[in-house]
Amino acid sequence: MATQTREEVLGQDFSSEFVELMKHRVVEGFQDWGSIHKYISEKETSVPHVLKRVEEHLLGFQETRKESHLADAANNIMFLFLRNRIRPESIRKD
Repeated sequence: MATQTREEVLGQDFSSEFVELMKHRVVEGFQDWGSIHKYISEKETSVPHVLKRVEEHLLGFQETRKESHLADAANNIMFLFLRNRIRPESIRKD
């Protein structure tokens, strides 16, 4: 396998357009409901809850083919990541 630069790998196996859609959905949510940190309860950041939300968005994508569902699924995982960085003890396992 030939060695590729970081830029080459990201150019073929990464989507900046998708990340921009994620950002757009976060801004839309912020404008509608405020900061996600204000609304996330411990239950909402449990791994099972996030998995359920991701599954709902994936099923929504399967039914509608709206890419916003994919961005919302990714954002739910990102919110768990952020919560873990801020308060790792708050991530419930149940």
